[in-house]
Amino acid sequence: MTADVAELERVLASSPSPFSDAVLPNAYRDTPDVPEIHGDVRERIERLIGAAGERSAATTLQVVNGDAGEGKTHILAWLRRTAESRWLTRGARPFALVPIPPLRSIDRPYYHILGEAVRALRRPLPGPLPAEQALGSPLERILSLSLFAVVRELADSAAAGEPLAAFLRSLGDERFSAFPTALAAEAERLWPEIEPALVAAAERLPSLADVDRDILRALVHFPRAPLRGDLLDWLGGASLPQDRLDALGARLALDTEDGAGRALGCLFALGRLAGVPIVLAFDQIEGTQRLGDEAVASFLGALAELFNISGSAVLLVFCQTVLWPRLKKLAPQHAQHRLESERPCILRSLTPEQGAALYQCRMSHFWRGHGATPPDPWYPLTRDQVLGYTRTLETPRRVLQLFQSLAFAGATPPPPPKPADIVRAKYRTLLDDEKGAQPRTPEARAELAGNVVREVLAAAVQGQTEIDGTRVESIAEKPAARGQRPGTQVVFRRGPMVRSLYVEANSSMHGQSVAAAAKRLRDALAGGDDRRAALVRESGLPLPPAARQILSEVTPRGAVIWLQREEVAPMAAIEGLLNAAAAGDIPVTEVEARRIVCDEIGSSLPTVQALVERAFADGPPPTAKVVDDEAIRRVRAHLVGACAIESLPRLVQRLGLPEERVQAAVQSLRDLGVVDVVFDRSRVATVVLRPDELVTSVAAQG
Repeated sequence: MTADVAELERVLASSPSPFSDAVLPNAYRDTPDVPEIHGDVRERIERLIGAAGERSAATTLQVVNGDAGEGKTHILAWLRRTAESRWLTRGARPFALVPIPPLRSIDRPYYHILGEAVRALRRPLPGPLPAEQALGSPLERILSLSLFAVVRELADSAAAGEPLAAFLRSLGDERFSAFPTALAAEAERLWPEIEPALVAAAERLPSLADVDRDILRALVHFPRAPLRGDLLDWLGGASLPQDRLDALGARLALDTEDGAGRALGCLFALGRLAGVPIVLAFDQIEGTQRLGDEAVASFLGALAELFNISGSAVLLVFCQTVLWPRLKKLAPQHAQHRLESERPCILRSLTPEQGAALYQCRMSHFWRGHGATPPDPWYPLTRDQVLGYTRTLETPRRVLQLFQSLAFAGATPPPPPKPADIVRAKYRTLLDDEKGAQPRTPEARAELAGNVVREVLAAAVQGQTEIDGTRVESIAEKPAARGQRPGTQVVFRRGPMVRSLYVEANSSMHGQSVAAAAKRLRDALAGGDDRRAALVRESGLPLPPAARQILSEVTPRGAVIWLQREEVAPMAAIEGLLNAAAAGDIPVTEVEARRIVCDEIGSSLPTVQALVERAFADGPPPTAKVVDDEAIRRVRAHLVGACAIESLPRLVQRLGLPEERVQAAVQSLRDLGVVDVVFDRSRVATVVLRPDELVTSVAAQG
């Protein structure tokens, strides 16, 4: 396009502003970048990552301080792009970036960090990948490279006897130098035969001294493609059905705080073996303050412990400059020394030239996108005008916001948005991001649900607002044993009635964990008819028999609230918005943001509304009914006559019965040998009518 001024002005007037994204929502959003902005901090981080790539490297911890709008998330986005580029460039030394959001629970920092780390590492790399990097995520690459390193070391040592040694020597062939492709095909065929001997030999290697033996025995199953999904789920802290744990040879549960800590140590060690530093980036840590000072202390104490783990890891902590001294003082005494091991990097104010470079970068990107060439790089302003504006601007956000407010084409700038409009826009952005993100484990989704429910109800207490005509009088988190999921005690008032509701969220597949939660619900009902209890659990995850029996005995005062999958993204967006407000990433106070998002969006969540109604459920606990003949008949009729294979949530929807009744009917049919129950990768139950039962039913109908 020619530099026709009238046409350029028309494009400016009719197109979205090139400065509209002054706030970067997260590290996975792309925006034009000016490398010289905070170049010293970038160089420092790159040096730390380079040093972490050495075999003898220790874990390092670096704090990055900057005020709101100075570009902390932009640095994360730059790191993410750099990491992806390294993976996709032949011969480059890769590293893995793992953004970690603020804690959700004071008692489970390791579990939170592990789940978010594995979730980020499983995010597919943007393609196309080089042929030798066929596995599509950093986690798969780290596991394959670390296992190949073990194989090569064993081939050169005396630890492996024959016939394992002969097989290992064959893997030294150039054909197998790229483990993810050529070796995988050969290894998958032979792996079941060599696994036991390989594990026994590997356990004697000095390089694996820091690798947890129980975790190692499961990870060597990685070359077996059918087990890979379960293995990665388990490594991320997911609970699995016993038969799938047995197939992995997993004797350790990683959904506990102790197991998660051991898994993080193993992950760091595998990064060292693979030559891939793992960078854990803790952004918006100000959001942890929402859980109280004790949560900040728990988080920073966990960071200090991670610092002690040997392995190729870099811990980056991003925090507002003014808040960091206060937060650091909340850390346990032994942790404060670790947090000061490296001098904090301070994001410096922009120079006028850097601000001008940011303007020029955005405008160049804008014109390229429209296929236009302006008369000079500064159009529609002049260089002197731009420098005149940027001379008094100290942060990238202020630069972008100023030029956003300018009316290049002579139009009147729009009035500043209202706080409610800012919050709604931020919520929509986060919701869109969440819908395309790597899925969480069911346990993490349950923890997210519990956290958001607490926030919504706490906002109702703080703002003295009602939910469906019900006032929330008080809310308190009930103490839990270290590493356990805490419960929430809520007091509601509806007219003259006052009810106390105890809530826990649990989507574990471990029968003991769910049964323990059910017992706590039963205990919470003792002491008065005004008490109620509810277990929030993801729909499609059947209740283990012991928990189902306990809950059936306390119905209707105690019940299950089934969390639907479509609620998870809105809940994650609410949590992200509250973290953004706490970190100063939106120009709305944290109190106001909480009031708007919780009143307008959170209070309408089906789970929140169901909990309010559950608080006022009446009637004495009925005697548990062992067999529900009507539900059994309807489930069987549907499977025979309509669909022989049906997911549990769809079966509940089709029959229009409460999920507890359908689950109990399915369990009865399973005990009778009529159906099988299998689980998909999200551990949602699928009910399968057995072929012999289908044949028998069709013959009877004929």
